[in-house]
Amino acid sequence: MKTGLYMRLALDGMRKNKRLYLPYLLACTGMVTMYYILRFLAGCRALAGLPGEQAIRTTLGLGGAILGLFSYLFLFYTNAFLIRRRKKEFGLYGMLGMDRRSLGRILAWETLFAFLLSVGAGLCVGVLLSHLAELGLARIAGGAASGFLSVAPGALRLTFASFAVLFLLLFLNGWRQVRFQSVVSLLQSESAGEKPPKANYLLGALGIALLLVAYYLAGSIRNPLSAINLFFVAVLLVIAGTYLTLISSSVALCRLLKKSRRYYARVTRFVSVSSMAWRMKRNGAGLAAVCILATMVLVTVSSTASLYFGTENALAARFPREISLELTLDADAAGDEAADKLLEETEREVRRAGFEPQGLSAFRGASITGLLSTGVVRTDPFSVNAPALQYDNLYSFILLPLRDYNAMTGEAATLAPGEALLCYRTADFPNGVPLENGRLCFQSETGPRFSVREQRAELPAGLNTKGVPVATLLLVVPDFGAGLQGLETLADASGDRLFEPGWSCQFDIRAGQEAQAALCDRLAAHFSDEAHITSGVTACNTESRDENRASFYGIYGGLFYLGVLLSIVFLCAAVLILYYKQISEGYEDQPRFAIMQNVGMTKREIRACINRQLLTVFFLPLLLATLHLAFAFPIIRKLLLLFNYDNAPFFAAVTALCVVVFALVYGVVYRITSNAYYHIVSDAKEQP
Repeated sequence: MKTGLYMRLALDGMRKNKRLYLPYLLACTGMVTMYYILRFLAGCRALAGLPGEQAIRTTLGLGGAILGLFSYLFLFYTNAFLIRRRKKEFGLYGMLGMDRRSLGRILAWETLFAFLLSVGAGLCVGVLLSHLAELGLARIAGGAASGFLSVAPGALRLTFASFAVLFLLLFLNGWRQVRFQSVVSLLQSESAGEKPPKANYLLGALGIALLLVAYYLAGSIRNPLSAINLFFVAVLLVIAGTYLTLISSSVALCRLLKKSRRYYARVTRFVSVSSMAWRMKRNGAGLAAVCILATMVLVTVSSTASLYFGTENALAARFPREISLELTLDADAAGDEAADKLLEETEREVRRAGFEPQGLSAFRGASITGLLSTGVVRTDPFSVNAPALQYDNLYSFILLPLRDYNAMTGEAATLAPGEALLCYRTADFPNGVPLENGRLCFQSETGPRFSVREQRAELPAGLNTKGVPVATLLLVVPDFGAGLQGLETLADASGDRLFEPGWSCQFDIRAGQEAQAALCDRLAAHFSDEAHITSGVTACNTESRDENRASFYGIYGGLFYLGVLLSIVFLCAAVLILYYKQISEGYEDQPRFAIMQNVGMTKREIRACINRQLLTVFFLPLLLATLHLAFAFPIIRKLLLLFNYDNAPFFAAVTALCVVVFALVYGVVYRITSNAYYHIVSDAKEQP
């Protein structure tokens, strides 16, 4: 009998609080649905055989882990609203003689019903939508979805277990709050309110300082490797700075508005500012959460959309020509005559395949990565694997013969023996490369050295460095063989030489993917035979642009799809936080507005007061999120370079469009939440 009573009380409590429970159950259902879909997609058949299949599966799996962690944090946050609202009801049960164990049983039944409803509905919806999600992923990534609805048992078990643990933790957290409070505290929990907080200018200054440090890190990073290591540091600084700044500054804002007689004297402003000041500490925390979620939506959508819709740009940057041929050579096989012979053989094989090479460019080179400090390049493993703070001094050095440099640029430059020409990008060295007495030394001041005759702030157009994650320095020498001999002492821990000469050739054939792939196979077979191995060709690598197109679209499409799914979740979470914020504050303000209506406040004045209150702080998260995005632009751009994406104008346009669309959605949310708040505090619909 008691069990049936507890069940009825639990169901009755959920029914009476449906204004709070329905959005909560919908949020839980949505989280379960999205989590199952991501886990399903990570193992779906649509990705089988796709180029970059493993990368896409890993990305979706990581997205599922991120969504799972976010679900825990977000549902704990929203569950706090439910517990706060139900404490008064539990207090009444206690006044009627119900002990704490009985209250725990009611809470346990409520949690169980919420779990069964949300997880059951979420899994059903997830299974039904998973095929549609698979079709969408296949369309974006270039795969082929199965023609029937399927279920992933592993994803079902993982989803069920993950959310079972979550709801158990939610119950324990709610039971902790009810168990250790007196009946009087439970009865007064909703009406007690908060003490008007004091403006803590020290915390506000600390928050602003953290934001400035994060902005400085985002703007000062020069290469993508530094961006990877410092991105999460900057994110943590932004989160902490946003919370401290909004909580402290919002309190200070209310205090300043109160001191302004001209502003504070009006009825609508007096009521709105007083209500905000009374609970601004909690208000500021909610606004900070919305700001962080808004920033996550904008960053995720803008970056992944730029990658996907700029795939052709990234593909052209990575493969400027349709066919790329790279040979690794012995030092003895890197002379001028050997290079001419390789070029003749390449042209002959292309013509034998029935194509005429167009826009052909070829050059020899040897590359190494090292840390540059005032003319000294450290290439030993300890230096190259240095801490992240030294990554800004990490560069890729390419040794290039003068003969090939002149062929690439159309110049007739000359260099004396022992001299070198140093080329770089202006963005990497605005004031030129720092040298020691005009010399560039490797490993130490007494190691291999080159006397730099001239520095040029540009790289040859035929030199493709888009796939290199660090800045490039080009060292042009008059004699390639002599330059290699000077660097032959540089070796890694196993004694292998760090500088390996190579020969690279790129050209177009104006043919489709199958023809490009066939030609690549032909060239690879030709230069990998016994004769070439004997003559000094130690490795051969061929690539075609069209053959890599599917891989690019697969990876970028997977990222874009994941970005859209996560953005939907983050956006819904922000909307729900705003909704709960207005609902909970509406119930708290309802008695005060009832008193003011009894003394003459009209419906129109209530509406004006609400609009004034919401507009004062409601759009702060949007403005601050836009500011975060603006300062994060440089570091996001550096991260996109790792994906061969370097189209800053297009990325800026996509980002601006995302901000505009999000602002429109935010305005709609403002209208909906303000109406919900108005209907609660006015206790009636607005009269025409």
